[in-house]
Amino acid sequence: MKTKSLPILLTALICAAVLIAEEQRIGALRQSLAQVQKDSTAAQEQMNRDAAELKKLRERNTALTSESEQLRSHLTDAKAAAPDAVTGVGGAGAGGGEAAKDNPQAGWMKGVAKMFKDPEMKKMMRGQQSMGIRMMYGDLAKELGLSSAAADKVIELLADRQMDASEKAMASMDGAEKDPAKLEQAGKDAQKVMTDYEEKLKAALGPEKKAKLDEFERTLGDRMAMQQYQGSFAAAGQPLDDTQRAGLLQIMKEERMKTPAGPLDPGNKDVAASMKAMQSGDALEKSLETQRQLQQRVFDRAHTVLTPDQMNAFESAQKAQLQMQEMGVKMGKAMFGGDKAK
Repeated sequence: MKTKSLPILLTALICAAVLIAEEQRIGALRQSLAQVQKDSTAAQEQMNRDAAELKKLRERNTALTSESEQLRSHLTDAKAAAPDAVTGVGGAGAGGGEAAKDNPQAGWMKGVAKMFKDPEMKKMMRGQQSMGIRMMYGDLAKELGLSSAAADKVIELLADRQMDASEKAMASMDGAEKDPAKLEQAGKDAQKVMTDYEEKLKAALGPEKKAKLDEFERTLGDRMAMQQYQGSFAAAGQPLDDTQRAGLLQIMKEERMKTPAGPLDPGNKDVAASMKAMQSGDALEKSLETQRQLQQRVFDRAHTVLTPDQMNAFESAQKAQLQMQEMGVKMGKAMFGGDKAK
């Protein structure tokens, strides 16, 4: 009897072990299934958020495109409304015509100044300013540690600053093509607006975060350049990952902060100095040379975060950006008389 019971006992133990193992396997499968379901739910929620964000971006793009078309139309109308400054007709006489030939942008500047007097146009331009500022300052909330509400307040202040300074400058530029002193006065008037908003921003942020905003704005041009670079890397089939993007941007920021601030820097708040520099061909060329040197220093360090293939794409992207800046210098000379200024 005892001999027969031993196999039965062994069989029972084996069965029990099998059952325990199977139960453990089923438990593990249940955990895996639960994790898959959790991940699936999270992925679906992210897809929904992405879809909602994409919808917002598309709606914003549609609105921006529509407003851009209206603004372009008004610019054309404004230029046509000031033919005396552009072609010398409409009462300007021969003298006016010759002045216009010397500076063909004079009529355009007058037309833009008139746009600021149109309430509907001002409203439209203010909306575009806000959209543009939000795109350029997209990382501001994260870098300054701001809540959504605080970030919105700062963005609106920045958009108001840009709009009010532009309006003040344009209001003072009528006749500036004949009287350089008016151009200088336009810079001073715009500067006063900028100074007033500096106090408003400091009150909204506090001294510490206002200092961070100043640094952010000093490197704003580099942040915008990074967006262009990312597109160039992707087009070359060598996209940046998040670590590479952060590393390259950090190099750009460090080299920018090492460079002495100039009147034509993107983050410069001395409007009067900027407008004076725009009248000097030497100042424009010096700004361009500074940018060339800055790009070279960034390129020399970029190999620490980029692959050899990405370095080739980066070199091409830098050249393209520099060509755009050279074009901007030529436009600045044509608009503000930098070719004639000594």
